[in-house]
Amino acid sequence: MKNLEKELKYLRQVLEEYEFTFQEILQLLDWSQKKRKLYKQIVNSWEEDGEIYLKRNGKYTLPEKEGFLRGEISIGNGNFGFLDIPGEKSVFIPGNYLNTAMNGDTVLIRILKDSKSPDKSREGEVYKIVKRDRDIIVGVFEKSMNFGFVRPKNAPRDIYISKKKTKGAQTGDLVAVKIYFWGDSEKKPEGEVISIIGNPQDTETLISALLIDNGIQEKFSSEVIKEVDRIEEDFSEELENRKDLRHLNIVTIDGADAKDLDDAVYVEKTDLGYKLYVSIADVSYYIKEGTELDTEALKRGNSIYLVDRVIPMLPRKLSNNLCSLNPHEDKLTFTVEIDFDARGKVIGNDFYKSVIKSKYRMTYTDVNKIFEGDEELIEKYSAVHKMFTEMLELSHIIRNTKKRRGSIDFELPEIKVVLDENKLVKKIEVRERGEAEKLIEDFMVAANEVVAEKLFWEEIPAIYR
Repeated sequence: MKNLEKELKYLRQVLEEYEFTFQEILQLLDWSQKKRKLYKQIVNSWEEDGEIYLKRNGKYTLPEKEGFLRGEISIGNGNFGFLDIPGEKSVFIPGNYLNTAMNGDTVLIRILKDSKSPDKSREGEVYKIVKRDRDIIVGVFEKSMNFGFVRPKNAPRDIYISKKKTKGAQTGDLVAVKIYFWGDSEKKPEGEVISIIGNPQDTETLISALLIDNGIQEKFSSEVIKEVDRIEEDFSEELENRKDLRHLNIVTIDGADAKDLDDAVYVEKTDLGYKLYVSIADVSYYIKEGTELDTEALKRGNSIYLVDRVIPMLPRKLSNNLCSLNPHEDKLTFTVEIDFDARGKVIGNDFYKSVIKSKYRMTYTDVNKIFEGDEELIEKYSAVHKMFTEMLELSHIIRNTKKRRGSIDFELPEIKVVLDENKLVKKIEVRERGEAEKLIEDFMVAANEVVAEKLFWEEIPAIYR
């Protein structure tokens, strides 16, 4: 199959000046007549997605040339919306022109000629729903005698719920509804209650509703959990393929409440300067490409840290156990080894798969106290106290080198929200950022820089951050 994205891009470029029938598109894109039926389906899908537009005369053109615009619609509390178009002014959509569109949907709109808004800005009408943002909506349930309905916050219409599909919800409950009929000019949308979230006055309920409303799932599917349960924890046969760093006094340094310890560090002084080891948990050993786990991790993208909870990207067996660099446990890692001279210049580096055994699970608080001379902690961690001193030296050298290169340190304060036992905001405070936090930041940035440089010189496509 040809690269359809390139084919579509080329077709749209040509359609800026010309119009084509389907037969002419076949010839333009050099598509075989033998697969005419398949290619017709492809062109139809492009038309359904609002990428091209079929006129009454049987010719295809660009939607923009016919007064249409494609974008994502935003619907607030009122009965109206706006079409958001990158680089352009938003288009106002009156409530009676939303035509079943919901907040976040990708739509094709037609620009109305008679703009009635006070500032004479453009107004539009939803012509087609190209893609629904979601089919699960959060709202407040209201019970009637033989049915119920849900009032969503960011939707222009109530959702009808038949008596058999209320799941026992009562008036005032905050619920999640799965929509199976989106409604039309005469009928309301219809759906069924799939979960009762709770009392809308409860903080925890509101946070759960916020997650559902943004398509964020806290729980993993049964398929993903089954896949995790099948993961073999014994990796003894893998050790011969890795560099053994278990003899080093490698440590993790994280916040006191951190559960997933995904990076560890070690520093030693050398004749030329310093050697830094940064080891990252090798998640790829456990998650293979194309598996349910891989697909779910790709969909989630990252862990989400909320005030009262963490939504992990990976199931906790992986994030808090197998892939967490817990102390006194053999762990599979990927290591970046960097040699610095006495002035902080990188004079050598290496990258390899490794196995480590973290000696201590350190916290930022304790490491900062060690730097401040806390005798009790210095005694407790005497085996690594000398290394911490060398870490601090290297951190300062790296930071000074960055300053000489023109690096800007914005030093933006990080805010911490503290909740009480009822999950209400108790206080807002500035999170302390001492030498330990800066040290880890310096080491991680240094590791990222040498990795980025290697990717650049070997011409490996990558996203730099």
